Amino acid sequence: MKEEENEFNPVVYSEKEMETIENHIEQHFGKFDEVFHEIISPDIHVDICVVNPTKEKNYYTLVTMGMGAHVMNVPKEWQNNNTRAEILVTLPPDWNLKSDEEADYWPLRWLKILARLPISEDTWLGWGHTVPNGEPFAENTELSGVILELPYTSGEESPTCKLPNGDIVNFYQMIPLYEEEMNYKVEHGTDELFDRFDDDFTPVIDIQRKNYLATPMGTPGKTMNLSRASRSAHIEPDPDRLKEYDIYIEKSKKDKLKALFWVLIFGGVAFTLISKGYGWWALIPGVFVLYNLFSLIMQLIATPKMAFSSGLLIPGIVVETNPVKVLAMAEMQNNDDAPVCWGLKVLTSPKWPETNPQIGERIPCVSLFGGSYKGVWVNMEPRPLIWGTGDKEVLNNAISAIDENEWEIINKLKDKALNNSKIENDVVYFNKDLTEKISE
Repeated sequence: MKEEENEFNPVVYSEKEMETIENHIEQHFGKFDEVFHEIISPDIHVDICVVNPTKEKNYYTLVTMGMGAHVMNVPKEWQNNNTRAEILVTLPPDWNLKSDEEADYWPLRWLKILARLPISEDTWLGWGHTVPNGEPFAENTELSGVILELPYTSGEESPTCKLPNGDIVNFYQMIPLYEEEMNYKVEHGTDELFDRFDDDFTPVIDIQRKNYLATPMGTPGKTMNLSRASRSAHIEPDPDRLKEYDIYIEKSKKDKLKALFWVLIFGGVAFTLISKGYGWWALIPGVFVLYNLFSLIMQLIATPKMAFSSGLLIPGIVVETNPVKVLAMAEMQNNDDAPVCWGLKVLTSPKWPETNPQIGERIPCVSLFGGSYKGVWVNMEPRPLIWGTGDKEVLNNAISAIDENEWEIINKLKDKALNNSKIENDVVYFNKDLTEKISE
């Protein structure tokens, strides 16, 4: 019984200290009508005060209340007024605070993680400290770490609260970062990181905000399947847009199930042959097992997200509008020694985002490739960039990142390619001199 009492005997503010903290939050961050009370508190008792959106501050402000009851283990040279802290975060007015889905709950979870980190790690947190998550916080964002900054838009006196005993409690704002931003901060420091943020930066969490250290549009992508795109878009696509517009997602599901089916079938045959003593005969179905297993693994690796981040950025033009059909073109040789070979393919998009495109309109696309035969790729899956983002600046930058020569070539080849009846199902190939390459 005594052990349970010790285990659940959290460090808490005194009554007067709590009153001081509450008054500070209401004075500088806003009146809170709701508090998310912690049910189990093994070390400190951390509640979260909820300041609702107002006309002046159209966002939620969530503030921890209880973290500062613990005196952090701060190095002597940094101890002056740095031993106590509380953390806050600001969220859009449409954020679902009542949801326990990770896409909604992670900011609250991270307030509690940060509140307890000084205890669990016997350390301290202060201005400019970063904490990585190791992976994106949720499926709908690539944000994957946080940095602590002084509170934005809350006045010069909002960062510090003086307790009755004279101790200072510092209030820090949790700012989510992308992995590239985290790495930049570690290498260059906090001030230089914030110098990279432009005037459009807002401390209110935007799960799809611009990555200020993102790899520039048009630079090489990451290595995939032992190859590397010479020019990639490097964007994080909106998953909701992909679900609505990406015609390959359903096909990919069927292909994965098909590959898994054959793995199980041929695997069963191989197992039966081995069990009956026909080990050598089992090599034949074993080869098919390996082939389909490899195909399945490649499909699991080559996600739509990967196409937008590291796929090849290629030109496309609208050739029909009802439904929208886009003719896309890419260099199809898969090694540096192979001669230039242009591949063209038409994709039909039953639904088109936002606006009605015009015949001949330039449509930047990204594509993954697969299968190899005599030095060229056999499969090509062009995805219009607009399937993943509606950001006009991104789309225009993508058009500019594609060589003007390629836009000219696709227009020269358009009529020849469209005259080929296979263009909507297969890749049609052209030589360097723009004459059609007959499949062997």
